[in-house]
Amino acid sequence: MADPELAVLRARVQVRGDDAMPRANAEAVLTCADGSRYSHHCDASTPERDLGRQEARLIEKARPLLMPRMGARRSAALIGGVLDINGEIDVAGFMARMHGALAAPCH
Repeated sequence: MADPELAVLRARVQVRGDDAMPRANAEAVLTCADGSRYSHHCDASTPERDLGRQEARLIEKARPLLMPRMGARRSAALIGGVLDINGEIDVAGFMARMHGALAAPCH
């Protein structure tokens, strides 16, 4: 955050919401000094066709959110439990297993 070169770049970036843009969409627009513009649009609501890749992306997104509070072992237990939920019909049993896995001390 204290890097002066990053501070200069950060001062040139604008982030704006767009009420007209559908939910789970984003667009990045780069305007160069010569006036040329480049843009890229992403619709995050479109599922990944490769389900293995989608699972890997979700795990990659979940880990940094979970690990600071739960530690590696408990984060892995929660992620594993959620990924194994497909055949689960006993919600109370699932919750009890997750509670047991997550109740142990962090790290």
